[in-house]
Amino acid sequence: MVIAARYRAVAGVDERRPRGRVGKPMVSLLGDTVAEAVMMVHQPTRSRAVAIRLERHRSRWRASAIHVI
Repeated sequence: MVIAARYRAVAGVDERRPRGRVGKPMVSLLGDTVAEAVMMVHQPTRSRAVAIRLERHRSRWRASAIHVI
């Protein structure tokens, strides 16, 4: 991280990242062990859709697929 910080200082790059707004998630339950969700993430210059598939494994939920479109 030292090299990246030095680059930002020399290049005059702002280290803050653009903030995004997260839209309302839409969730579909595909049984007791699978759920799929999608939501929009809006940033100043573009909007993206984020889709995630969650599968229950033992007592935890695991993301088996994440797609940013």
